[in-house]
Amino acid sequence: MKSRDAADTLEMPPGWLAEVEAIAAEEHRPAAELVRDAVDRYIEARHGARPAARHTPADAAARILELRKGNNLPAGVTIKSLIDHGRA
Repeated sequence: MKSRDAADTLEMPPGWLAEVEAIAAEEHRPAAELVRDAVDRYIEARHGARPAARHTPADAAARILELRKGNNLPAGVTIKSLIDHGRA
């Protein structure tokens, strides 16, 4: 078996792609990343070690920024008011 290029594709049973895409959308991340994580976890469980990290610090920063999109406070609510509420 020869090594596969990143552009190669894998086949999966019908219905899996839709489910993977739905889960990825819920988690606000690309479907390919979800599948990579699932394979990494499988390999870790099987071999007891995780494959070499494929994510760079820039990848992490981009992911954090993507997750933060749309996280805004409601009108009239400030960080200070949330802190004060927590102290009450």
